Amino acid sequence: MAVSVLASITRWKDDPYVFPAARTVSDNTTAFKGWSKVKAAFDRELEEKGYIVAPWTLHDLRRTLRTKWAELGIIREVAKKYINDVSGTNSGIEAIYNRAKYKEPMRAAVMLLESHLAGLLRDF
Repeated sequence: MAVSVLASITRWKDDPYVFPAARTVSDNTTAFKGWSKVKAAFDRELEEKGYIVAPWTLHDLRRTLRTKWAELGIIREVAKKYINDVSGTNSGIEAIYNRAKYKEPMRAAVMLLESHLAGLLRDF
């Protein structure tokens, strides 16, 4: 689902990035860092359309993902690796000895969540 949504987004000029950091593409173009401004505009747009949304932060999205994955049985190491949480079980001596990338388990976790969300949308 995410791939189809991202593919439908109109790109600025010939920019290869969906969320570019700069208005011009060059070797110095970096990852998007303007989340606070974009989030504020998104919140305003929701309010203008009459939606009532409780105050939220971008960190709430990480917490929601981790919670839902825990409910779906995704193991902690995979969830933490996916959101790049390097504290606790992914830090210190564990980070030295466990070099696993968890690529396939992360892919499976994303697909499981997509299936779960698709089911919710069908019921909606």
